[in-house]
Amino acid sequence: MLVNSGLREASDLRDKIYGVLGIADVVDHSVFEPDYTRTVEKLYQDVTRHLIEKNQYFALFCHAGIG
Repeated sequence: MLVNSGLREASDLRDKIYGVLGIADVVDHSVFEPDYTRTVEKLYQDVTRHLIEKNQYFALFCHAGIG
């Protein structure tokens, strides 16, 4: 879902992440409440770190640079 959202348009890049996280079941929703004071870069780093640490989801690196 995150990869596909990267190819979609959004007026705020954080919406691509927050929209997917709102329906994803692999993420602790309390950790990623929408926070628009967090930079896009910090949000992407935090989500990536969370997916790797909590879910051992390394396939995310295959999509680096897409979107």
